[in-house]
Amino acid sequence: KYLEGGKAAGGQLVDQRLCPRISEGEVRMLMVGDVLQMMIHKKPEGGGLSAVGGNSAYTYYKPGSPEYAKLEDDFVNRDIPQLMKALEIENDPLPILWTGDFIPVDGKEPGSTDYVVGEFNCSCVGISKFQAVCGGDKTLADVPDEDYYDASELTDLMGKTAIKFIEAKKAA
Repeated sequence: KYLEGGKAAGGQLVDQRLCPRISEGEVRMLMVGDVLQMMIHKKPEGGGLSAVGGNSAYTYYKPGSPEYAKLEDDFVNRDIPQLMKALEIENDPLPILWTGDFIPVDGKEPGSTDYVVGEFNCSCVGISKFQAVCGGDKTLADVPDEDYYDASELTDLMGKTAIKFIEAKKAA
């Protein structure tokens, strides 16, 4: 159905190359508006190629972590402004909660790593530190204290960002 009626009818197909190093995991940039809140390395478990659906081990990094310093700098300071300009949304706010997911690929220099975008997501973004209590009989009271604190930092930032967006809209 995606191709039905061809391009004139809105048919589309995205051809994305296979990135075999996805087995090493992907790096998620968790954003609140234009602020990087954390980076999450999601490595598929069991030798798989997909880090979705909770089938992965998560390692969390704060902004400025040396493991992903170049990726962070490129994404936040170069790529986002370029993308916003290309999409003609440079004067619009970014979503309150969204992600950019990056897959490692071999770099130009032997032994180096570059990253390509796997996806941008703003329609279904979870709060990873609360993930263990999604569904079932568990509640936020079952979240370990450290995870609760980290997740609360994120949700507090989301609330402050939402207030800024509302105030900017009222002032316009």
